[in-house]
Amino acid sequence: MRLCQAPRAAIETLADEQHVSGRQLERDFVQWIGTSPRHLSQVVRLQAISRRAQRGAPLADIAADLGFADQAHMSRVVRQLTGLTPRNFVRSGVSRPWRQRGAAPLPAARCTCEGRSAPPEAESGVPRLDDGL
Repeated sequence: MRLCQAPRAAIETLADEQHVSGRQLERDFVQWIGTSPRHLSQVVRLQAISRRAQRGAPLADIAADLGFADQAHMSRVVRQLTGLTPRNFVRSGVSRPWRQRGAAPLPAARCTCEGRSAPPEAESGVPRLDDGL
């Protein structure tokens, strides 16, 4: 799934690649994945933050590398999704932090977003999503 490789891709671009409207892509995501494309892209970025922080990268560098406006912007996104600061999130090993309010939980699954076949929580404590709609 391209969204796993390019979480900042525009929804309309993704929809055009699939030959559907942006709204249809959103409906398909909700039906098949249980969340919106935007929310999935935030989860993918959250996973990248976790992996890089666990390897010891400075938070400011992670924010810049992942396309956040600044470290504060990244911190707001992490806090919105997990309720924790980036540092506390990485230390906690929280599993399944991205559940939207009122949304059904996403299924635990394997993701081949980056060609990995490790168990879902093996790297960052955050399950990865399957690659394939």
